[in-house]
Amino acid sequence: EQILEKKELREYLLEEISMLSSQYSEAIYLYYYAGLNYEEIAGNLNISINTVASRIYRAKKQLKEKLEQGNYFNDIENMSGDKNEWRYIRQTD
Repeated sequence: EQILEKKELREYLLEEISMLSSQYSEAIYLYYYAGLNYEEIAGNLNISINTVASRIYRAKKQLKEKLEQGNYFNDIENMSGDKNEWRYIRQTD
């Protein structure tokens, strides 16, 4: 049951991420799903590390606002923000 919930959460998150502006969805995807660090993302996107941090912060803020309207907010709120938890959601099938 918990695996099913994580799979549903993963699908919901990916859908919500895809609805963010491209600059935010790109940064958050590269960080949480591709596992790149801020420096690697900055290099790939040809932007500063501060811009990467800002985009990820803003993307997370927008996702939180969207998720507050749905049933998944408690699950996200309880996540530590550790990339490993996000990767678990990504990998669970």
